[in-house]
Amino acid sequence: MGAVADANLATVPAQETVADLYGQLPRTCLIEPPVPTEAPLTRRDQQLVEAAATILSEAEEGGKAVSQANLARRLRAAGHTIGNDRLAWLADATQRYRKRGG
Repeated sequence: MGAVADANLATVPAQETVADLYGQLPRTCLIEPPVPTEAPLTRRDQQLVEAAATILSEAEEGGKAVSQANLARRLRAAGHTIGNDRLAWLADATQRYRKRGG
């Protein structure tokens, strides 16, 4: 059984180095990277983004900055739920929403 497995293994000649093998690869990637697409927001996420945008707009009008932690506290006080692990996503989604005129 060991001989069959050994017979199927490819071997690299000793004179070829890793650099030689890498040198055989194309210099540029021939495959186009996928175009990122935004997943549509759920109704709950849309409400969350809209509430965050309102809080940030009100803070801007008052000349104040809002940290992610402060934003989360204010959203939770208004009855929304948001996990700490989603705060960076929420900040990004809210920024995109506001740029689109929301």
